[in-house]
Parts: sequence; structure tokens; C-alpha cells
Amino acid sequence: MKKQIKTNCLRRLLTTGDGIRGYSEYVSSTEKYGIKRADHYYRSKLYQINEAMKKLSFLENAVLRETYFYEERQPVMLVCERIGMTERSYYRIKREAVEKLAFYLNIK
Repeated sequence: MKKQIKTNCLRRLLTTGDGIRGYSEYVSSTEKYGIKRADHYYRSKLYQINEAMKKLSFLENAVLRETYFYEERQPVMLVCERIGMTERSYYRIKREAVEKLAFYLNIK
């Protein structure tokens, strides 16, 4: 849903010229090109993250999604309860998942 909203906003900016304005209502081709590049960069990063997440185990994937991919930050105890694991296991799996994700994304 959030991705769709961002895509719609970017599409509106590119087609109507609303939103990003300098000193006038006119949106130059350079601005449109910059927006397209930013959109492409954003989409490629999302694709890389999704592909890296697919490589993680089910538990690792669940821990990261429950911890980081909600609008509001989820308390650890709530995440542990949802997944059905102890806090100790949660922190171990989360650490391993973050390390793997960093490796897959060439961050570390």
C-alpha cells in the first residue's frame, strides 16, 4: 500500500508538474529526469532488499519483518509471542539475519 502511494505521488509529479517547484510553476525536464532517477534508485533498492529477504530462512525472515517492517516499532516481547520463541532465540536469530542480509546486500 505504502509503495503504491509513493509510486502514485511520483507519477503525479512526473505527469502534472505538481509538488516540487523552484521559483515557478514550471517543472523542467531536468527535474523530471532527477525524479525518474530517484524513483529508479528507490525501486532497485527495494528489489535488492526483497531478493535478499527471500534468501533468509523462514524464521529469520519472520523476525526481521515483525521487527522492522511495520509502521510502528513492535516491542520485542510482542514479536517473540507472535513468532513463538524466547527472547534469547529472538536476539540470536535477529543478529544472524541482519548479518546475512548485510552480506547479501554487500554492506558488510
